[in-house]
This record gives sequence, structure tokens and C-alpha cells, in this order.
Amino acid sequence: MKELLLVNERKHTFTIEGVVQGEAVSGEFTAHYPSLKDEIRIQSALSQLISGADLEYFPARVYDFAYSIAYLSVVLDETPEWFVIDKIDDQQVIIDVYKEVVDFINSFRRKDEDRSAEGTGSQAEDSEAVEGK
Repeated sequence: MKELLLVNERKHTFTIEGVVQGEAVSGEFTAHYPSLKDEIRIQSALSQLISGADLEYFPARVYDFAYSIAYLSVVLDETPEWFVIDKIDDQQVIIDVYKEVVDFINSFRRKDEDRSAEGTGSQAEDSEAVEGK
């Protein structure tokens, strides 16, 4: 069996360009593949970000954007000096960084299209088996 690596040792370095407060910016980012513990940290960061919000009236796009901020706060290991969430006034910059990270993470996913579960038994034909009588 090959030696197993820590999943967060999988790293990706990339460059993003954008506009922040009217200034053209460019910078290098490094992200890691999230571990299961990171997934918990992401949910915790999301919870803190949206605490006090009435989720009944919380638009899905705002929730998704909050999730992307929480996600990046955990998986980004290195960011340019200008990448400070509270100073970024253009959502597209954050969206571009998030998309790059998600594309990296998805590159480790299986490529086959058919992921449906396949049963091993035969399909029951009598109504008693189907209806549980």
C-alpha cells in the first residue's frame, strides 16, 4: 500500500487579478485541500459570520457568499497583502479566488460521470415486498 498523505498537504498556488477600491491588484495565493477538521472549521466560521441573521429571510446568494468567505478563511494559507476581506469592495475578487480553489479541490474528484449506487440484488416484483406488507 502506498503511503497516505495528510490531505491538507495538497497545495495549489495561483494568481488572481482584480480591482479593489478602484485600484488594479494582482497577487499570489496558496490554498490547501481541506481536511475533515477543516470542514468543521469552515462551518464554525460560517456560523460566526451569519450569527444573528434571520435565515428565513436570508437570500441564498448571500448565504453562498458568506460560505465562500468562511471557506477561504480556512483553506487559504498565503494571500497577498491587499487581500483583506473587510477592505475588498468588489465581490468578484472573492468569487474568483473561491472558484480557483474549488476547481483545484474538484481536480481530485473522480472523473467518471456515473456515480449512482448500484444494487446487488434483483428487483422485487411482488407488491408485498415493494409495499412492505
